[in-house]
Amino acid sequence: MAVSPDTQAWFHGCISRQEAEDLLIRGGKKDGLFLVRESISQVGSYALSMCYNNKIIHYQAQRTSDGHVAIEDGPRFPGPVELVRYHSVQLDGLLCKLITPLCRKPGVLPRSYGGTNQKHIKDAAERALESMGILDDPQMQRQMESFIGKVLHQSENWFHGNISREEAERRLQRCGCVNGLYLVRERKSPKGTYAMGLCCNGTVVHYLFDADSRGQLSIQSGPKFDNLMLAVDHYCQTNDGLLYTLTEPCDVTLFEERRGSLPRPEFGFPGRPASRSFSEDASPPVVGSPPKLPTGAGFQGSLPRSPRSPTSPLPLLPGRPPSQHNPTGNNQAGFEAIYDSVKLKKSSGYVNQFKSVKNFELKHENLALGKELGHGNFGSVLKGTYTMPSGEKIPVAVKSLKSEELNNPKSEIMHEAKVMMELDHPYIVRIIGMCQGPTMMLVMELAAEGPLNKYLKTHKTMPMLSTLILMLQVAEGMQYLEAHQFVHRDLAARNVLVVNESFVKISDFGMSRAMGAGSDYYRAVTPGKWPLKWYAPECIYFRKFSSKSDVWSYGVTLWEATSYGARPYQGMNGQIIIEKLESGYRLPSPPNVPDEVYKLMKSCWEYEEEARPSFKSLWQSLGHIIVKLKR
Repeated sequence: MAVSPDTQAWFHGCISRQEAEDLLIRGGKKDGLFLVRESISQVGSYALSMCYNNKIIHYQAQRTSDGHVAIEDGPRFPGPVELVRYHSVQLDGLLCKLITPLCRKPGVLPRSYGGTNQKHIKDAAERALESMGILDDPQMQRQMESFIGKVLHQSENWFHGNISREEAERRLQRCGCVNGLYLVRERKSPKGTYAMGLCCNGTVVHYLFDADSRGQLSIQSGPKFDNLMLAVDHYCQTNDGLLYTLTEPCDVTLFEERRGSLPRPEFGFPGRPASRSFSEDASPPVVGSPPKLPTGAGFQGSLPRSPRSPTSPLPLLPGRPPSQHNPTGNNQAGFEAIYDSVKLKKSSGYVNQFKSVKNFELKHENLALGKELGHGNFGSVLKGTYTMPSGEKIPVAVKSLKSEELNNPKSEIMHEAKVMMELDHPYIVRIIGMCQGPTMMLVMELAAEGPLNKYLKTHKTMPMLSTLILMLQVAEGMQYLEAHQFVHRDLAARNVLVVNESFVKISDFGMSRAMGAGSDYYRAVTPGKWPLKWYAPECIYFRKFSSKSDVWSYGVTLWEATSYGARPYQGMNGQIIIEKLESGYRLPSPPNVPDEVYKLMKSCWEYEEEARPSFKSLWQSLGHIIVKLKR
């Protein structure tokens, strides 16, 4: 276990290179005089500043892959304290031994990182690890900080995305172009590089951040940084070669109401209220689709980007939109051959049997409860029978909601569930209504054969083509949700229910929103139970849920289905999965899966969410593959 450097008087914390040199000069610049400081450019690394032959030499003590620190190719140590002890008696590559420590004044603590950006990175990493049940793991903390730091800038108000140089100047001028006003934009090429516009005496000066072979960013002749967040932090504290220190960000929300980048993470940073976890890059509605439903229960609303804006009340519900249940896929030529449409339309649950139910709040006397079908995150699921106004008795599923999980007021849960009730599609489990009482009960359509993953484990002789047709139905159902700006948040084979061997329905959409769980839910459950295996990187790091993160989950669900219920990432824990995803690893192709299907899966697992297909595109692509396989 490494000794904390904070306990050592020669450790000065987050001071700059120039400050270190000033201290050593005032200390007399004797050979062997030294201090250690925290690196401002590399997460978890340090710098050793020492004097020799009337000069000041700086050594980078960088973090290695196993969590140790080392100077270039020198010996590795658990931390900087052990490194200093070693080099106090051994040269081993240094110009002289470490002889005299330059200590902090009595009562002065090591300077903590003054930059708010670095604090955001640390907080985000800690919360993500806590969600996965990973505690007190410094190495994983550093790795998570490194991962998050490379993308977190996209949520900052000073980051304006891919705008032109001219547009950057226009925005800065519109904000007054006072000295120190700045913004950062993404350059079109090379990829992963940026430009910073800084106001100076009424004009705009542009500084280019180039990336080296390791991905570190730097302005020409300036210090190198692991990520853009650290760079901006540094130049907010010192100009270090710039004409002015960065003082005031040019706020992107003054120019863009919503953006295609990551929303501010929901971690409740000090002074920054947590935003609701809706995606703000809502795609335009599909032509001919039903009217857009109101924001709620996981809908992708057109919310302002700024988390400081108060949340407006939810609008009144419109009438039930017309149902879109065309099994042939919007009459696309050639897709008619995929489904046995006569058999499908005769299936229980294809046509909405509950249209005559007008009152959302159902009467207890019309509901008879039976045996328990299963137990989920939000409560138990019972089989039941609902008596229609006509007297007809229809089998239903009843989700009995756990009282301890009701983070939302009951009135809000009712509202969210009512919004979900407005959805009407054959490949989505329809919500019939709610029964209130000591226990709140959500009444839904019954899919008698249960979850797809369990069904396939006992039906491994089902032809691959039949399995793909079921997943085509899932894609069509998700396309419907996507068109209505609705985010599922927990798509997996366990949440696809089987009506019969040729008919499935998507379930449990929007439940975490309805229950008020939001980003805190998976921190509340048993550590390690977070469904990370189905989550896109932006969900793991930032709790950002969108249709594009649902696409990632669909890829994993498709993998489960074509693996006949196998568990993804078998034997891997959360830490290993994250490391593998960051290194480019993706789930291997299941046995006997056509190459085109596996290629479609991998397209769902693009790291950048913008590169993933839409559900409309997925549905079309999978449909064409199935038609081709049937020939």
